[in-house]
Amino acid sequence: MKKATITSMFILLVVIAGCSSESVFVDKSAKELCFDEPIGGLSGQLRTVHGLFAPMDVEVLPHEEMFLGEIPGFFRFYPFGEIMEQEAEGLASFVIFITEGYEAEQRFNFLRITPARALPNEPEVFMEITQVANVTLAEMESKIISCIDFSRYPIGEHLQPTERFPFVRIRLVDGFSEHNKVTNIYIWDNNCGGVFVIKTQYGFEDWHNPPNFSNALKTFKIITEADFVPAADYTEPKFAIIFLEGMPELVRYYPYGHIAKADEDGLASYLIFIEDSYKVEQKDNLLRVTWEVPSHLPEVFMEIMQVPNTTVEEMEQKILADFDLNNYYFDHNPADESSPFTRLEFYEGFERDSAVINIYLKDNAHGGVLVITEQYFLEAAKGHGVRFRNSLKTLLIV
Repeated sequence: MKKATITSMFILLVVIAGCSSESVFVDKSAKELCFDEPIGGLSGQLRTVHGLFAPMDVEVLPHEEMFLGEIPGFFRFYPFGEIMEQEAEGLASFVIFITEGYEAEQRFNFLRITPARALPNEPEVFMEITQVANVTLAEMESKIISCIDFSRYPIGEHLQPTERFPFVRIRLVDGFSEHNKVTNIYIWDNNCGGVFVIKTQYGFEDWHNPPNFSNALKTFKIITEADFVPAADYTEPKFAIIFLEGMPELVRYYPYGHIAKADEDGLASYLIFIEDSYKVEQKDNLLRVTWEVPSHLPEVFMEIMQVPNTTVEEMEQKILADFDLNNYYFDHNPADESSPFTRLEFYEGFERDSAVINIYLKDNAHGGVLVITEQYFLEAAKGHGVRFRNSLKTLLIV
């Protein structure tokens, strides 16, 4: 495999991480390492995660209304990462899962991911992961920002961590044509007295690699000895691939549901996986999933409850009797081989902010009916609408 040459911004990261003989990379001065000199002389005992984590087959949940050609049933992600020995002060062990179609070069405290087949005449594509010891996230962020000449980049972003994406992200774009490149720098506290620094690069008009790199970052995990389990036991978290506007996005799901007691006539135990970006509240016989939206838009939510001692047909008639159909366009979709739910669709109108209400009904096999109510606005049909339906595909009556 061709040896990696790490130039430009990644060298900046090494320089600003210390630019001294105390650097975790190499014993060189700032002057020798600035800008175009490649990193070299990395040394240390390399111990990878190979054999500790199995490849991860991630289920694909495509939206049925998107015409994307043939879509596989799953994407396979392969684990890469490094186990740091206890004496590697300031460095953490980690694992990251990369979808197939990439290859890796790995040395001590350095992982480089590149496409297995690079396109000619295109900007270089890669992801590089390293750690800088004895520095805080704020210090590293400040040093990186101070070294960037933002006048070179027509587009720049500097985003802070969120609950869903815990990295500081700096995004730099040096132009608007197919020959220009996008550089992303991600920083994350490694919980060991240092930080991870991850750099990705791809072409401005590249549509294939950016989502793959973004999905890989969502699997990034700092690991401890307690995590070094046999590969077959690695089952958490649950991921799935969904398609939003034609792009594959890796999302994380957490299990929720209801465990029915023996004396709860007409109620069943069920399990459903909800994407981690939503707020979930759970009470007796009510699971409510919400997303905060501006007050002028219809509320976005999904509610799951059970109605005992009734049938789907009876529940359907009751719902239709309670709805003022004069204020809604209505559509009815009975259960069939493609979907186990009877679906009642109500449209307030066909403007971007018009409310959409979908009510799904399913026999719970215990003398009652599962009632799932979704609400969002029309513009969000390919966003929240897709996400809610994908969660419904995971629903299992126990």
